[in-house]
Formats: sequence, C-alpha cells, structure tokens
Amino acid sequence: MPERQLSNKILEKLPTMVAFIDEKRRYRYINKAYCQFLNLKKADILGRFVSDVLDDELYARVKLRHDKVFESGKVSSFSEAVTFRDGRKCFLDIRYIPELDESKKMVGLYAVMEDVTEYYASVDLMRTIHDIIHKRGRRIDPVSIDELLKFGVEYLDVDIGTASSIIDGVYTIEWIQTAKLEFDAGTQLPLGTTYCSVVLKENELVHTNEADKDARFKNHKSFLTYGLQSYIGTPLVINDVVWGVLGFARKTARREAFSELEIEMVRMMGTAVETVIAEQAVRHDLIRQRDDMAAIA
Repeated sequence: MPERQLSNKILEKLPTMVAFIDEKRRYRYINKAYCQFLNLKKADILGRFVSDVLDDELYARVKLRHDKVFESGKVSSFSEAVTFRDGRKCFLDIRYIPELDESKKMVGLYAVMEDVTEYYASVDLMRTIHDIIHKRGRRIDPVSIDELLKFGVEYLDVDIGTASSIIDGVYTIEWIQTAKLEFDAGTQLPLGTTYCSVVLKENELVHTNEADKDARFKNHKSFLTYGLQSYIGTPLVINDVVWGVLGFARKTARREAFSELEIEMVRMMGTAVETVIAEQAVRHDLIRQRDDMAAIA
C-alpha cells in the first residue's frame, strides 16, 4: 500500500480532527472525525473555502491564525472557544502545522484539533462544587447540601434532588430541592417504594432515562406511583457504611440520556455530600464529648 494511502487510512480512524488547507485557504483533505464534528459530508467541504464553512466571526479569528502560520512557516498551538452556525459551542485544542514543498515554499497547513469541551466543563463543575462546599468565610456546613441539590437540579434539568438517609429500611428525606413534586424534608417512606432501593441493590451509581423500558424500574413501586422516567442516584457512604442516597429525578424523560460528564458530576456531588455529613457528625461528637467532660468536671 502506498505511503500516502496508508497515512490517509490511519487518519480516517483517528478520533482527532485533521484537515489540510492549501495556500488559497481551501479544504483539500478532511478526515472522518472532522466531518462528524462539523456535521457535514466530505462532499460539502472538500474544495470549498474555509470562509464558506465557518461563520464570519469565527473565520475572522481563524484567518488571523492562518495568516501568522503562512507568514512565519512555524507551528502554532492554541486553545479556542468556538461557536458554529448551528449554535453549538465548544472548546478546541488546535495545532497548525505548515506543509512545505521541496523548495521550502509553504503550500498549506494541517489543522489538528481535539475537542476538549468536556474537559473544560468538568473543570468548571469541580470548581463550582468546591466553591459551594468551601464558601469563603464559611466552615463546611449542611446548608451547602441544599445549594448542591439546587445546582444539580438546574444543571441536570430534573424536577427533584434529594439527599436521604436510610435507617432500618426507612427512607428519610434529609435535604430536598424541588418545585414540581410535593415532598418536604423529613418525609419518611418505606425504602422499597423509592428508587433508592435500586441504588442499594446495585451498590453503585445507577441511572435511567426511560424507566418504563428499564427492567430495573418499570415495575418498581416508585415508577407505578409517581411515574418518574429519568433518575440518577449514587450511594452515600460514611465510614464504610451506607448512610443513604443522593438522587435526582424527573417525571418526563430528558431530551438526552445522562452524559458521562453528568454521571461523574453526580459522583463528585455524592463525595461532597459525604464530606459534609461526616464533618457534621464529627462536630456533633466533639460537642457531645465537651458537654460530657463539663458535666464530669
């Protein structure tokens, strides 16, 4: 197999986006990942000018980068926030690599791009969760659990978020955020009537976006009673013992299933809630010991 054919075959299988743009700023090669990212077919891109594919504002920024590489003949690496004509926004790590002919004249450049949107989003999520738990001037406080639940309900686009304890088969809502379902903190229910029983059975994070089609949920008492289609929940473990469950639910199915980023976010929030509960327990224990010693004295 000729070397160029082999190279193209490898590029087609890469998740990294690769394009070759000639000196007239026309696309001369794009791999499959690049087409998928732009949501276009190769026939819609090859031979066209970059300015015809990107919106005006984005192309104005890209052109400055291209000009710099064509003038200097040097590699350029940078990160860019990109908005496409269809409204999509993303973060890209981009590398422009000049292509020179035998006379050292620049004939084009390779654009190599990685979609790092989820990475930046995950960093932002971690920062938000950390800021909620460790607000300046405030010790770790149970109030932060309400704030975490509110953030989770809004971010996940669900109807309800709860942090609930489970003691002797009784499910108790300790913290709750909801504007659409009639539940209050302190509400107690038999564990078997809540989706938390599924979480405990699996002993790990569980999620569904079609409870009516999910064997774990479609005949569950909670689904038959409340009709919650979307759910994601994770165990809360304190000192190696399951204390309860952090869960989020919605009556109707979400437009899309829970993403990997959202799943990891719920895991991070679970860890944060565990930290707050454990800190609260230690504080109460210290207060009790202080009071006991005062009584003895």
